[in-house]
Amino acid sequence: MKKSLGVSDRLHLLNILPKEGNAVTLRVLRQFKMKLSFSEEELKNWEIVIEGANIKWNQEKAKEKDIEIGTVMLRLIEDNLKKLNDEKKLIESQLDLYDKFIEEVKEEKKEDEKA
Repeated sequence: MKKSLGVSDRLHLLNILPKEGNAVTLRVLRQFKMKLSFSEEELKNWEIVIEGANIKWNQEKAKEKDIEIGTVMLRLIEDNLKKLNDEKKLIESQLDLYDKFIEEVKEEKKEDEKA
């Protein structure tokens, strides 16, 4: 499955991914983190600046990037977002990400079932 992710989405995903797991999961996570990382071209063109714990970018120049997400990674992302929501630890800046991975995926699955 491909998802179009903006700078904020990519940063939030990096923060919600599990930090530990089994060897297989950690290898999948490592590969996925590389997909989420920013290229030198993106850093330059989108004026991404890292100042301590803060990251700023030019929102007018930044584009979304289509990122391929496999089944295992999709399940990890969905599980972590659902957990944050269930524990009432989801923050407002993660809401768009929640909608992309929980609400939109639900709709896509419904459409697939109808077809």
